[in-house]
Amino acid sequence: MRFKSKSHSNLGFRVEIVCGILVLLGLLTRLAVIPLLTIMAVALYSTKLPILLKSGFWKMAHESRTDFSMVMGSLLLLLIGAGAWSLDAWLNKRRASRDPSPTAKP
Repeated sequence: MRFKSKSHSNLGFRVEIVCGILVLLGLLTRLAVIPLLTIMAVALYSTKLPILLKSGFWKMAHESRTDFSMVMGSLLLLLIGAGAWSLDAWLNKRRASRDPSPTAKP
């Protein structure tokens, strides 16, 4: 698939860089994974569908095993989140220590 202008490819590149950095830092991870999954879906559709139609399922499955792993890892991050060592967890702990819970009894 070829884009008519470079602005589409530049936008995809910038989204991948920004969202990738957010995922690495663990900041807004669930939100950052959504555009990455969209980009991966477009990439799978545009690169692996022709292989499927031309060479069959097993050739396409062999070619897309890394892509499939990235999609599964991204879905895991979307469902579970970044984890205890992420910036999100650190910010939540910091926020919780500043603001006592209104339901906590003294």
